[in-house]
Amino acid sequence: MSKRILALALTALLACPPLHGQAADLQLPSLGEETGALTLSEEKELGMEFMQEANAKLDIVDDPELNDYLSRMGYSLLAQMDTPFRNYRFFLIRDGNINAFAVPGGYIGVHTGLLLAAQNDSQLASVLAHELVHINQRHISRAMAQSERLQWPMLAAMLAGILLAAGGGQAGQAAMSASAAYGVQEQLRFSREYEQEADRLGIQAMAAAGYNPNGMPEFFQRLQNWSRIQGGSPMEFLSTHPLTLDRLADTKNRAAQLSGQDSSSGPSPEFLRMQARARALTTPVDDAISYFRSRAKSQDSLQRELGQYGLGLALARKGQYAEALAQLTPLSKQAPKTSAYRLALAETLAGAGQSTEAVTLYRQMLRDQPDSALIQEGLARALLEAKRSEEAVTLARRLSSGAPQTPRYQQLLAEALNKSGQRADAHRALAEYYFLRGAVPSAVQQLEIAKTAATGDPRLQAAIEARLAEIKAAQESRKKRTSKAK
Repeated sequence: MSKRILALALTALLACPPLHGQAADLQLPSLGEETGALTLSEEKELGMEFMQEANAKLDIVDDPELNDYLSRMGYSLLAQMDTPFRNYRFFLIRDGNINAFAVPGGYIGVHTGLLLAAQNDSQLASVLAHELVHINQRHISRAMAQSERLQWPMLAAMLAGILLAAGGGQAGQAAMSASAAYGVQEQLRFSREYEQEADRLGIQAMAAAGYNPNGMPEFFQRLQNWSRIQGGSPMEFLSTHPLTLDRLADTKNRAAQLSGQDSSSGPSPEFLRMQARARALTTPVDDAISYFRSRAKSQDSLQRELGQYGLGLALARKGQYAEALAQLTPLSKQAPKTSAYRLALAETLAGAGQSTEAVTLYRQMLRDQPDSALIQEGLARALLEAKRSEEAVTLARRLSSGAPQTPRYQQLLAEALNKSGQRADAHRALAEYYFLRGAVPSAVQQLEIAKTAATGDPRLQAAIEARLAEIKAAQESRKKRTSKAK
């Protein structure tokens, strides 16, 4: 079995629940020590391969605003940490289970159920901080130093369940549970130690980034209480992040030392808006409409705003644009400095076919926030609706070059290039989209089409040939690694 296959199996291994009491603290190695079995470049490649599979098999919520919120929170925590990687990706999965997970190379997955379960920014930040420590302290690679003790059948079974488990699949959880039955207690002991380290370094980063460190023990206690109410059956997060009384007490003590108080912090308006957006866009649409209609009648001004915001988004999602605009237009006027409301109005205008009005609103917002990728993306889509494809191409190129691993930017660029008549380049961009989504044969097919469309342009054909060779080589390498693992 290759290093990469083994590391993915160990991702599941570190998530298994402990079989005996809390282990004594260890003096864990510093970030700079060469203790792991994978190099940083191998971890990054592993993460990219995992994300290709995740893009193909998990229900990822590709919403620009929610992604931006998670990323900003994540990078505020990363600024307080030692970071072995340059780029990190935070992504949201449409799944009601309360769960989150880390993948080597800088990838953090968060379920919508966890976002909706958190009560404030600090509770959500505590989860991101915890997962980031797993990545930055290279827990997977460090565990691989002990990997010779593991049995290959167990690792293969764990590997088979990783993606299903990440998506809440019962088959995946069963695969992992069956594998755990082999009883590798020594590795499980290391898992608890890594969980402990993730708590301690994560809570320090939270406090340094300005979040209330009490958010970590508050969220742990909240999940533990819910688990008891459910009859003792642990929820997803507690299954993959086993919580002991010692860990809970330790986080409470550390939070008290860092904050100097035991008080909770309330949620920020932005946190509440992002919760409302997630509920409006990811829960059953009729349920969301009913929920937000009720909140829009609240006597509390903020709750009424959130109700109008969520109701407008949910109505637009259902295609009821006139009623959606009736909610969002006055809302954006009464709170003109709240960019979430203006963005919602602009995207709804574009969806309703009022692309000229949408372009005007996006350009107004861009004057205030010229570097906002959110506004640039929205403007590019509105320009396409307004049949101004050349302007859309300029914005889409800027976005895709700044974040080339973002599938929706490549898809946007492909659409803009196609509408502007740049057929060869459109197929190249679409190839990158398919490649990032894990559909490698489709990526190869698009590059072959692009090569034919580029007839008469030797330089462009050479670039396409080079990319084809890269993708085919990567595909062949993965096939060899997979065959060795069998």
